[in-house]
Amino acid sequence: MPLAISWIMATTAVAAEDWAQDQHQILASPSNQSSIGRLEVMASQNCNAVELRLWAEISKNPKTVLKDTETLALSFLLSDMQIASAGQLLKTYQGINGKTNLVYIRLGYWAWDVVNYLPKNSEKTNFTLITEDYELASNNTWPVGNLSDQLRHLKSDCDSDFLGTLL
Repeated sequence: MPLAISWIMATTAVAAEDWAQDQHQILASPSNQSSIGRLEVMASQNCNAVELRLWAEISKNPKTVLKDTETLALSFLLSDMQIASAGQLLKTYQGINGKTNLVYIRLGYWAWDVVNYLPKNSEKTNFTLITEDYELASNNTWPVGNLSDQLRHLKSDCDSDFLGTLL
């Protein structure tokens, strides 16, 4: 049975925060740099696209066992535009207290031109995760902030690294 997840672009009056690039060429969401509740954006292996992944802590549902290869039903939106309708559960870990699971989800890929559609240095726009079947026990909002600028830097770094390799 697929887990249903919805993403909604929410608007709030929070200050813009900066996305940070870590040593593994991953842009990490600014509101939570730890693994729990972390939204990640990274270049695909061949630098042709941007991959989105998410760490989330969810309450355990005794009726449903999550399998690491499960496809998750979801709706990922940017404002009113749907970006994805499915995600892949990459890994599930038991939470510290035994009442939650930490899940790692691949949300899919964006073309690099997504930078043209993201708000620039937005102080008011957040990504928000809403689940239908599970209660979220971790952060579920991430500011857009300077993501478009950071994606431009990530692509530039990726292109220069990729040009020096043999295929």
